[in-house]
Amino acid sequence: MSTNVYEGMFLVDVNKWSNDPEGLTAELTGLLEKQGAEVLVARPWDERRLAYPIRGQRKALYWMSYFRVEGSKIDEIERQSRLREVVLRHLILRVNEKLVEPLLSQLQDSSSSTQDEPKDEPKGEPKGEPKGEPKGEPKGETTSEKSDEGPIAEEAVATEVEEE
Repeated sequence: MSTNVYEGMFLVDVNKWSNDPEGLTAELTGLLEKQGAEVLVARPWDERRLAYPIRGQRKALYWMSYFRVEGSKIDEIERQSRLREVVLRHLILRVNEKLVEPLLSQLQDSSSSTQDEPKDEPKGEPKGEPKGEPKGEPKGETTSEKSDEGPIAEEAVATEVEEE
């Protein structure tokens, strides 16, 4: 039987993740490897608030993995995911072969770039802009010189002057 690459997204209980992240990662990768899957990339993606409570949980950790396995093993992986107390929900999708390499390189680059990010520079500040000047305003003009009333107020003033 041919093997395909699959993307697995698992919603994981945040409380159990915060208590033992290494153990939970080992449990989820073990779940896949027990069925003969070759785990290509596996990592936590994001922690988010859920739209509605699942098993009493309002927040979940999205744990993403890419793995290669025979298609006949997917049913058993889904069954084992439903049986795990730590997995709130899961979704497994087959990845098109043309997209496998770009997706894997993207995930591997994004995980390494977050670790290599410089800590000194404040985030949100563009590097090329001077810090003192507000964006979008001409230099030399301050905000106190601008009219807050806008073009409609200017038209009203102009019609009053014409009537006199």
